[in-house]
Amino acid sequence: MEELNKIRERLKNNRLSFTWLIFQLDNKGIKTDKTEVSSIFAGTRKGAKADSIIQATISILDDYEQGKVFVHDD
Repeated sequence: MEELNKIRERLKNNRLSFTWLIFQLDNKGIKTDKTEVSSIFAGTRKGAKADSIIQATISILDDYEQGKVFVHDD
């Protein structure tokens, strides 16, 4: 759960939304939606897909904080 709190804090500090995150996950080939992401970050959804979303999110945030990923403004 600590890992999820850190991810939520990173999203908040960078002013990034779940919508932005879902778009980034889709770019990495992970299909998800806001309900699923919310459940994962609330700790109510677990399993292999949740684990892959968490790990991909960490990678996405690392890239974003290093300037490799930008906010998508459409």
